[in-house]
Amino acid sequence: MAFTVVENDPTARRITSAARHGKKEMTGGNNGDQEVFTDDFGDGLVAIVGRGETDRNITFVLLRNTNGDECYVYPNAACTGIIVSATRP
Repeated sequence: MAFTVVENDPTARRITSAARHGKKEMTGGNNGDQEVFTDDFGDGLVAIVGRGETDRNITFVLLRNTNGDECYVYPNAACTGIIVSATRP
């Protein structure tokens, strides 16, 4: 993985060691998603980690099913199961 510095992020220069190789996405313009994973296949989207739209307390992982549909995966309120939905929480 290449070394990445995110400009205009005051925490970027304080991060040391292996954590410095990751990056925090700037939230402007990307729906508040914190990390986007891509590759060179199809449209490039592999997964997204982000916050809910209607409930900002929910953290979700967006994955694709076998049809290529986007699926939002996040824990239920009781912390006893996982919800998989086609709708962003």
